Amino acid sequence: MTKNTARNWFFIGSFACMIVFFALTIHTMSTIPAYTNSDKLTEEVVAGKYFWEKYNSGPSSI
Repeated sequence: MTKNTARNWFFIGSFACMIVFFALTIHTMSTIPAYTNSDKLTEEVVAGKYFWEKYNSGPSSI
C-alpha cells in the first residue's frame, strides 16, 4: 500500500465515521421527546424537581 492509498483510506474512513456520528446524533435528538414524556409533566412534578434541586446537598464529604 502506498502512502497515497493509505492517506485516502484514512480520509474516507474518517469521513464515513463522521457521517455515521452525525446521523446517530440527529436520530437521538429527534427521538428524545418520545422517551421523556415531557408533555405529561404536571405543575407538582415541576415544583418537586425545583425543590429537590434547591435543597439537595449533593455528595457528602467525609
